[in-house]
Amino acid sequence: MTTENTYKFEVNPMTCQSCYRSVNTLLDSIEAVSKHTIDLSKKTVEVKTTLSSDEIINKMKGIGKEAVLVN
Repeated sequence: MTTENTYKFEVNPMTCQSCYRSVNTLLDSIEAVSKHTIDLSKKTVEVKTTLSSDEIINKMKGIGKEAVLVN
């Protein structure tokens, strides 16, 4: 059985609803992500997943976002 972890990232740029939608669409499309919460005002994303934090960071890079692990 694969273990799920919860990671919190600061994401930039994350300034508008379009940013929110692009991150939300990305995370919705990843089967290994079971839950995610986006806080646009704090520019943070919390992700529950079986992927590593580096894998999430790389996927964010693919849509032009810089994600930095904060926990």
